[in-house]
Amino acid sequence: MARTTLEDFLKRSIEVHGDKYDYSKVVYKTTETRVTIVCKIHGDFQLRPRAHYSDRRGCDECDKTGKSGFHKSEWADKIKFVYLLELYGNSERFLKFGVTIKGVDDRVTRGEIPYSYTTLFEKKLSGELAMSIEQNIKLKYKSITYKPFLNFRGSTECLPLAIKNNILNYLEKNTL
Repeated sequence: MARTTLEDFLKRSIEVHGDKYDYSKVVYKTTETRVTIVCKIHGDFQLRPRAHYSDRRGCDECDKTGKSGFHKSEWADKIKFVYLLELYGNSERFLKFGVTIKGVDDRVTRGEIPYSYTTLFEKKLSGELAMSIEQNIKLKYKSITYKPFLNFRGSTECLPLAIKNNILNYLEKNTL
């Protein structure tokens, strides 16, 4: 199979997303190396090229409003993994929580998280329960979120390391 070029990436992306995004900041290396894409509404975000055109993924902020073409409600009925990670690197150490379809290791090996990690909690649940738990954590801790130095998909679901035991207790209690 031929190597995908910048031109291939641009062509495929425009076929999928039209003129919604600006690709002027893209420094293309491979389909798995994150690039900077500009949402005309919300600004810069980083994503793996293949995820942008094959998985039809786009701006996280647009995703929250359902404008990206990929929204969690489309996969709410599928089994999910709720997880809590301790992320470290780049002189940082913090928590990342969330929901994924294939499990934490799959998500990390696809290059979606640019930090080293330790899995503190991972459990397979119904999609509806998993998403409810994720939303409850977001609401409960919205005033003490952590903003990582490196941006990545899901970076808005980070918390300070100091509340690790509180989150673990919540997850263990609510995922029986």
